[in-house]
Amino acid sequence: MASLICPFLLMMYLSTTNCVVVDQLIYPLIDTEILDFIDVIIGLYDNTAQLTPGCDTQYNHIQVRVLPIYISYPPFVGKPLLLFEFVVDLKVVLLQIILVTKDTYRPNILTLLPFNITSNPGKYRPGKFSVEDLEHLKFADLENDPDCNIRFERLADGSYSGVWPDCRSTILGLHPSYTVTLTCTYQTNTIPLFSNERSTNSPYVYEKTKCGVPIPYAPPGFVGACAKLLLQCPVLG
Repeated sequence: MASLICPFLLMMYLSTTNCVVVDQLIYPLIDTEILDFIDVIIGLYDNTAQLTPGCDTQYNHIQVRVLPIYISYPPFVGKPLLLFEFVVDLKVVLLQIILVTKDTYRPNILTLLPFNITSNPGKYRPGKFSVEDLEHLKFADLENDPDCNIRFERLADGSYSGVWPDCRSTILGLHPSYTVTLTCTYQTNTIPLFSNERSTNSPYVYEKTKCGVPIPYAPPGFVGACAKLLLQCPVLG
């Protein structure tokens, strides 16, 4: 019989998780609020609609890829993880594993812990870094700065509003932050002053062009609100 215990390293934010066995497969008990958030954020996005072909635009061309991933080695085994890729003008500028956690006392608040996969993301072509590449990484290869943690609040309509530090930039010892809104069909963000991208009077709007694949650490039968809404959306590969 499959074991009911998931062995993890006891680390801050990476504590042992309870498990449930279904048909001899082990599923971690991931909080529903976390699964709902992941259902909203996963997908492939870009702001192509804001760009005018042949004209000098005030916006950078930005593409965002968010993929739910499962990692089979400690301390990430069974944890709610995302692969996050941020592409500016066809160059990968940020490549991270993100651990999604929930505030113990305020269940509508989520904290995302980003771990930089590489200090040179530009060596990868957009969309080419895969889950299989993660098997060659060790925890020591990953970096997390607590000042770079991301926070979102779930709003009454099911969307999310958050603050996302741009840790590639430092102004007077502080990181400027994007203000971000997430819905099932699009993301918006306001580029802060002194960031690497062009600041604009109106937000960047990223339309979801492909939807998320099934969440690998979700229990059998889980279908989020966005998955129900976007049944005809091309699947993100």
